Amino acid sequence: MHSCFYPAVRAEGRSVTTVEGPARPGGELHPVQQQFLDAQGFQCGFCTAGFLMTTAALQAEEGTAHDDGKLADLPRAFKGNICRCTGYRAIEDAVRGVKHTERPCAGQAVGKSLGAPAGPQVVTGTARYTFDVEVPGLLHMKLLRSPHPHARIVSIDTTDALQVPGVHAVLTHHDAPTGSTPPPGTSTPPRTRWTPASWTTWSASSASAWQPSSPTASRPRRKAAAG
Repeated sequence: MHSCFYPAVRAEGRSVTTVEGPARPGGELHPVQQQFLDAQGFQCGFCTAGFLMTTAALQAEEGTAHDDGKLADLPRAFKGNICRCTGYRAIEDAVRGVKHTERPCAGQAVGKSLGAPAGPQVVTGTARYTFDVEVPGLLHMKLLRSPHPHARIVSIDTTDALQVPGVHAVLTHHDAPTGSTPPPGTSTPPRTRWTPASWTTWSASSASAWQPSSPTASRPRRKAAAG
């Protein structure tokens, strides 16, 4: 099953195996995990779990009443899996049992086809990605662009954006390093120019908002708008 569109409620009372599950006790890899490792059937590894588990499920069906020959037609077998890196050749090689890697030997790595150092983590689902890294106090930026490609922006009102819970700052063109004075005729009042030195270090104790170093500086803004 593909977890991206399979409702969890339908799995109630069932046993669900993810890519972390096939490895044997003691760390021995499942044959399919070893096949993907030997063929280096991955690059970034983001889609590897889906391809690996689909392959394992289809191989388990071979020779049974549920075997419908999908492994002989990989485009049909993998119609629910998408890879943007490998071009699918390495994935096909992994399914077919083709081995591309050589055993590493100290001092003889140059010119050898060695596996990626993170390969074992990729095929067992233990590799860490950006979303797996938690940084206390990390803020996320949202870039807001104009919906009108040929309009002239005469003013930007950030009042409503400043009231959105969780928003800590709104930066506009007035905060650009070139200066903070708005063009003549605009209704947006001039603001204090913000520079990296204007912000104090974020910490868990200051979770309410970013604080400017100057007590007279105006309140920081939240969303970014591009003119």
